This record gives sequence, structure tokens and C-alpha cells, in this order.
Amino acid sequence: MKVLYISNLFPDETEFSRGLFNARFVRHFSELCEIKVISPRPSFLFWKKYYPCPQDVSVSPEYQAVPYVPLWGTLFNHRLMYLFLIKKILKIKDKFKFDIILASWIFPDGCAACRIGRKLNVPVVVTALGTDIHQYAYFPLRKKIIFKELESAKAVVTVSRSLAKILEGRGFPVDKLCVIYYGVEQNIFHPADKSETRKMLGLSQDEKIILFVGNLLPVKDPLLTLDSFFVLEHKLGVQNSRLIFIGSGPLEKKLRNRAKLYNITDKIVFAGKKRVEETAKFMQAADVLCLTSHNEGVPNVVLEALSCGTPVVTTKVGGIPEVLSDDITSVMVDSRSPEIIARAILDILNTKYDRNVLSKYAGKYKWEQTALEYHELLKQVLNNIKHN
Repeated sequence: MKVLYISNLFPDETEFSRGLFNARFVRHFSELCEIKVISPRPSFLFWKKYYPCPQDVSVSPEYQAVPYVPLWGTLFNHRLMYLFLIKKILKIKDKFKFDIILASWIFPDGCAACRIGRKLNVPVVVTALGTDIHQYAYFPLRKKIIFKELESAKAVVTVSRSLAKILEGRGFPVDKLCVIYYGVEQNIFHPADKSETRKMLGLSQDEKIILFVGNLLPVKDPLLTLDSFFVLEHKLGVQNSRLIFIGSGPLEKKLRNRAKLYNITDKIVFAGKKRVEETAKFMQAADVLCLTSHNEGVPNVVLEALSCGTPVVTTKVGGIPEVLSDDITSVMVDSRSPEIIARAILDILNTKYDRNVLSKYAGKYKWEQTALEYHELLKQVLNNIKHN
């Protein structure tokens, strides 16, 4: 089986954290079949060169700038992506005669992939990751376009049951839906000596370290994490603590200003984007990971933290309750109250966790299993076409 993989969420040397989960999946999937990656880049910088990360060179990803118009482009962004990809894909098909297309991210990537599939008479499977469903399924015009384009998809994979239920509830054919969870790189995310890891990172041995990992975007609501940390410090009396943000995004300035307002600037670290190995070290060094998103599919950072043996406090949204268990692994909070989240963090800090038990729990989610399930699905799609 030869697979063409299409997604704008795939890393390169300059954006090494972009779609890391997709890159990890592709590396494991490439052990089961031949795969070719093409990553469209929403950009008008058509002259810009993109180079793969060293660990992705083996799958030879190709990058293609495609125009993307925010907001007003709903009617045509998927068409633009199709037009700017089809010539490159026709050239690829001359040398790599792929049997099926797998696209990750519903719009515009998945919709453009379906157009390409119809043009080339090649079956298409699309993966929905989270935000693409939570936002687009409730935007009438975009939902209409997505559902129309995905009529030709042979299957739509979601990374959680909650996402599948949203699509089903909005009228998408249930017989096309399939749930496959993403995995964890346990050779990278595993327990380590906290003292040694903190020494390596230059962190205090005595402080309680709360970690946030993710893009600093409204959907992730890092401001709620900051507010909860302020309550933890000033109302619950956990003085010897520090909050570390790993990631970047448009809310960073607002976060810095609020930290200044709270007079806790010296307690906050904006570490910026980190490569995966560095992120794992921070998880190994932390006392708790805090994630306060408004919605999620199944966030990899939650499973990665657990795999490092680090407990989690998270809002109870999306597919998170499908993979977590309050009594073993975490505290899931229904409220968006900083006071309640702060108390949940305090409960974690006051509880002794066996890091190996947490890591073993997360070990149920393996990339090898994810790759196998995708392989079986694509094989089934091709067999169904062959016998119909």
C-alpha cells in the first residue's frame, strides 16, 4: 500500500513544534507501508524554502506555500489549496503511484484532499483533530462546505469519541466515522530523577513547579492557568512555587501584563517553544501539568506528562475524560473557577504519586497501535473498493 499524506500540521526546521503529533504518527506508519508527505503552508511567501527536521528526512516531506485568506476565505480556501497542490501532486504521482490519500485537519486540508481524490479517482480518508470540529461544525457556512466536500471521503477518523459525537450530532453519516487515539513516544516521555532533571534545567530543587504546555491561544486559555496560579500563591498560601509556560502565541503579552498586575512576574517563566526532548525534561521536572482549555480532542501533552510520571490538572472537556481517570491519574475540573482549579492543583501537590504507576497508565496509548489501526482502516477501504 502506498499512501499520500497531506497536512499543514507537519514540522519543519523553523517550525519544529508544528503538528509534532502528525510527524510522530507518520514515522511509525512508514514502518508499515510506503508513505509520501506533502505539507501545504498557508502563506503568500511562495519563494520561501522549507526544510524537514532531521528526524523526518526519511519520509521526504515536501512543502508547498498556498494562499489562505482568514475569515472571508471560507468560501474558497479549500479551492485555493486544491489549485496550488494539484500540480505538485500530479508530479508526485508520476513517480509515487499512491493508492490512497490520508489528510489530517478537516478544513481546508481535508476538503482540498477530497477534491484531489475526486480528480485523480483515488480514495481519501480524513482525520479530525479537535479545534477543526469544535469551531467549524458550528459555523453554518463552513460546516456546509465541509460536509459537502467530505461526502466523497471513504472515512473520517476522529481522535476522540466526543469529536465523533459532535459530527454525528451535526448530521454527518455515522457509518463513515471511526475513532483512533493518538499515542505517546515513551522512549522520550518517561519518568526520570526529578532532582537531576531540575539540576540540568537550572530549576530550584525546593519549588513547586506547575507546568503549562501548549500554544498561548484563547482556546487553550492560559490566562485561566495564570489566574489559578495567583490564587494558589496568594489565597492558598503555596508561596514557594513557580509557573512555567512552554509554547508561544498571541496571548503572551496579555499574560505578561497580568503577571505584572498580580505582582508575580518573578514567579512566571515564559520558556517559549521547546523541542520535544526539552519538553519531556520539563515534564519530568514538574510537580503537575495544568491544562485549562475550553475544548480539546485528546491533547497529547496530557498523556505525555503522565508518561513522564507527572500528574495532571485539567478542565473536563472534549475527549480528556475518555483517557483520564480521576482516582489514578489526575484531577479533572468541571468549573472554570480559578479558585477550584487552584484547589485541585493543591490537592495534587499534597498527594504522593507513584510516577511509575502514572507512566504505566499512559503506556496504553502507543503510536505503534495508532499506526496499526490506521493501516487496517486504509487496507479495509482499499479492499472494499476492490470488491465493489
